[in-house]
Amino acid sequence: MANKGQSIQQKNKNNAQQHNNPADIHEPTQEVVSTSHFSGSEEYLQKIINIASDMKIDAQLSLEIMNDFRRLYRELSIFGNDLNESQQISAFDKDTEDSFDEDAFSEKTELQKSFRQTMQHCNELFEKLDLSHVEHKNKVNQLSKSALNCRMGPFANCLTGLTRLVRDLSKKQHKSVNLNILGEKTPIDRDILEELSPVLIHLVQNSIDHGVAMPVQRLKQDKKEQATLTISAQDRSGYLIINVKDDGNGIDLDNIRKKIVERNMVAKETANKLSDEELLSFIFLPQFTLKKKSPKFQDVVSV
Repeated sequence: MANKGQSIQQKNKNNAQQHNNPADIHEPTQEVVSTSHFSGSEEYLQKIINIASDMKIDAQLSLEIMNDFRRLYRELSIFGNDLNESQQISAFDKDTEDSFDEDAFSEKTELQKSFRQTMQHCNELFEKLDLSHVEHKNKVNQLSKSALNCRMGPFANCLTGLTRLVRDLSKKQHKSVNLNILGEKTPIDRDILEELSPVLIHLVQNSIDHGVAMPVQRLKQDKKEQATLTISAQDRSGYLIINVKDDGNGIDLDNIRKKIVERNMVAKETANKLSDEELLSFIFLPQFTLKKKSPKFQDVVSV
């Protein structure tokens, strides 16, 4: 027993010495595997999307080939009608002419019968091809849609921290703001989701800083003391529509024109010629603010 106990102690001591050696200390493999897994999944997903797109093109090409066969089938049908008329004339000649070639007539009749059977078989094949093409097209569309859906995420994924941002900014500025979010489940491409988050933070901050008035002022304007800030997302005919709306004072266009001139963003002469839509585009620029001092919202955004 003593030898066994010493053996276990020696083993534990060796393990401890190994772990105390910095060269032998490894980071947990779970994170590495996870990163590699997502990276590989993204790569394979893109390959599936590309293959689905190629299959759509192939399906369209196969449809064009089928249309060519249909044109050929129609031409053969016309030929078959001419053959029938010719056979009917030959049958008439059989009763009126003594020099009628019975063998040639019989051979022609067999040929006509074989031709009708071939045309009937072609017609059956066309029906099967049509059905197969429709099924193939539907499956390709399902594959393409499923692959694209794998790249999608809900709109809610880019809203992380906005609730706290609104709460902290409102508290800091002594304002009362209710955040209303619509379309949280609207599917959006993950690449777009990553780009949306900083844009929404910028717009929400602008809304609270400049759009929402103080409670006292809102009461004087016959508005509720608490302002409402609404962020919505919807898919409209394949277009993603994002709306950020508040029931505040709106945007002072003259103030925007003044600020872009003060900051040498455009010349005064040019600013005076800008339309309302062109002026409004400046509020989407990163770090653009109408305040004298750019606010630090890192503390507000951090969770």
